[in-house]
Order: sequence, then C-alpha cells, then structure tokens
Amino acid sequence: MFDQMRSISLKELDIRTFIRDKFTSLFYTASSGVTSIAQLVSSFVIIKFVDPSELGVWNSVKLLTVYSFLILCGINNGLNRELPYSLGQNNLDQARKKTGVALYFNILTSMIMVAVGLGVLLILSTRVEFNLFIALAIVLPYIILNHYSNYLTVTYRSKDSFNILSYVKLVESFLMVITILLVVWYGYRGMLLRSLLLLLFITLLMHIYRPIRVKPQWSKPEFITLLKTGTPIFVIDYIKNISNTFAPLFVLNAGGFGMVGLFTLGTMAFGTITVIPSSITQYVYPKYSYAFGKHNNPKDLWKIGVRSLLLCSAMLVPVIIITMILVDPLVQKFFPKYSGGIPAAKIFILASFFNSISILTAILLSLKLFKMLFINQLSFSVLLILMPALFVNLFSNPVIGASIGVLIANVANFILVMCTVYYSTHRLNPVYE
Repeated sequence: MFDQMRSISLKELDIRTFIRDKFTSLFYTASSGVTSIAQLVSSFVIIKFVDPSELGVWNSVKLLTVYSFLILCGINNGLNRELPYSLGQNNLDQARKKTGVALYFNILTSMIMVAVGLGVLLILSTRVEFNLFIALAIVLPYIILNHYSNYLTVTYRSKDSFNILSYVKLVESFLMVITILLVVWYGYRGMLLRSLLLLLFITLLMHIYRPIRVKPQWSKPEFITLLKTGTPIFVIDYIKNISNTFAPLFVLNAGGFGMVGLFTLGTMAFGTITVIPSSITQYVYPKYSYAFGKHNNPKDLWKIGVRSLLLCSAMLVPVIIITMILVDPLVQKFFPKYSGGIPAAKIFILASFFNSISILTAILLSLKLFKMLFINQLSFSVLLILMPALFVNLFSNPVIGASIGVLIANVANFILVMCTVYYSTHRLNPVYE
C-alpha cells in the first residue's frame, strides 16, 4: 500500500513538474512574442519620424557595440555554459564563485572603456559633425549597459528566474511603446535618448530581481576556467557577429547612409521576428548544459533541441506570412520615404525563418564541441561576407543585392547545422543508455 501511494505521489510530482516546465517555456516564448510585436511597432514609428540618413548614422555607430565585446574575452560566454553545468552537478559554491569572478571582470573592463571612451570623445568633439558626435556620446554608456545586461541575462538560468525574465520582457514591451513618444517629439535625438533609457530601465530591473546575488571577487582558477571555456565560444560567436556587420558596410560603400537607412527596414524586420528563436535559444541553452551535466547523454540534447525547433517553427510561420502580406501596404501608406526598402524587408522576413537553427547550434556549445562549432560558424561567416559582397555588385540596387546574399547564407547555414548537430549527437559522441 505504501509503495502504491508513493508511486502515485511520484507520478503526480512528475506531471506537475512537466506542466510547470511547459508553462515556463510557453510563458517565456509568449513574452518574447509580445516584445517582438512592441519592437515592430516601435520600428514603424522610428522610420516614420527619423530620416533614413539619420537612422543610418545611428545604426552604423551602433556597430561599435559588437566590436566592444572583444574586451570581455569571452568571460560572459564562459559563464553562460559553466553556470548551468555546475548547477546540474549541484555544485552551488562553484557556481556562485564563477558568477562573482565574471562580475569582477565586467566591472574592470567597464572602467577601462569609460576612460578610453571619454578620451576618444574629447578628441572627436571638434572633428566630426554634431549628429555623429552625439551618436558616439550615447553609444559609450549604451555599450557599458549592454555588457552588464549581458552578464545579468546569463545568470537567469533556473525555471523560476526565467519566469522573472518573462515579466521583465513584458515590462520591456510596455516601455518600448511608451518611450516611442520621445521619437515622435524629438526625432533623431529622441531616438538616441530612447535607446539609452530603454536599456537603462531594463538593466536596472534585471539587476533588482537578479537571481544570483554575489559580490565581485577574484579567483585565478575560476577565471582561467571561464576564459578557457568562454574564449572559443566567444571567438566562434564573434566571427558570426562581425560578419553580420559586413552587409550594411557593403551597402554603405555602394550607396551611402541613405541606402543603409533603407537596408535598415529589412534588418529591423529580421531583428523583430528573430526575437522568437533567440528567446527560445536563450531558454533552452541552459537546459542543454544542465541535462548534459546531469545525465551525460548527448542524444537527450538532440531531442530537446528538435522539440524546441518545431515549437519555434509553429510560431514563426504565421508571423512571417502575416508580416509578408502587411509590410508593402503599411510602408507605402505610412512610411513612403522607406518604400525603396520594401523588397529587402520581404527578403529578410523570409531569412528570419532559417535563423531559428540557432536553437540547435547551442547544443554544440553545451557539448564543448568547439572544433565542430568553429568550422560551422566559420562557414556561415564566410557566406555572410561573400554572398552580400557578390550580390551587391550583381544588382543595380545594393540594398536588394545584400539582402539576397544574407538570405542565401542563412539557408545554407540551416542545412549545415542540422547535419552537423545530428552527427555530433548520434555518431560522434557515445550515448549512455
């Protein structure tokens, strides 16, 4: 009788755990969807009240954010993998120590960037036009906040913390809509101020509700562990991020800031829709590391990844279809200055579906298969550079040419990652039954 009651109790517990897990996943994905909609609405307002050339200035300067992550040497990337892995092994002291070391390094690098950035601004104050200078002045604190926000995001790893992060995303969506009034009232300068304030509010909220509260601390062994794990992950990820900056640079070279502004219509659509796969990847990546730390079975990661990819596809398809139908009449009627970017926007909307493969790419990070990941990401990065470069020259309109190049690169990467991850989890690694 006792064994039967215990069996029923365990089954009920399993069911409750299953429901709770699915609720967390769906709630986080839904909140990300709301953020995506708010971002889309904000993008439409921005292109309504900001001139394409001014938007091109800010988006060109904002590329510095990508390059700035070099100074972190992959420490946040290392924590992103090692923290859930340590939690999966139930080594809480080690998890907290690694988090403290990462915080210490983030503070140190931020102080260095502030000193260097202020010096650069002082030198450029009388040498560049005012619109460019204020964009550079805004991007300095923007980068600092971005780094700390990235660190905080990495610490949200448990189901409870992902629920908190879901509420943060809902608040972010609300603030996106409210702060868009700054763009309506002040145009270009309002857009710059909004970008900084929005990131500041969200970072502050994440800081208040951070799940792991540690003081900055230094530990050479833990720093080396994070560095060894994070550097290859960072280099691989950074290669892709850098390669993403080449397409707008090719457009800038061929057509100037105005063309970059039109190209931004496409990248905005892409960035808005890919919030969904990015959020699912952010949720499922620590689950990979936790599951691998607990069971050491690579095949489990493939099952988790495929289920997540199917969920993402089910969400993306209707969003893509609706967006493809609406983008033309909406832009033509409300944002005629950007009508030249409509073909690029449609191409980017289609490309956003294939970006969902990032959900499976994260499996290679959890398995620490850096060689496989490096080959894959290098191939993708080469395509992201060569394809836009090739098609910019083949088309009279550089915006369309670069967009087609990005689409081809994403399709090829989707196929490559699918094959690579399946091989890595079923053939390359032994499976422990």
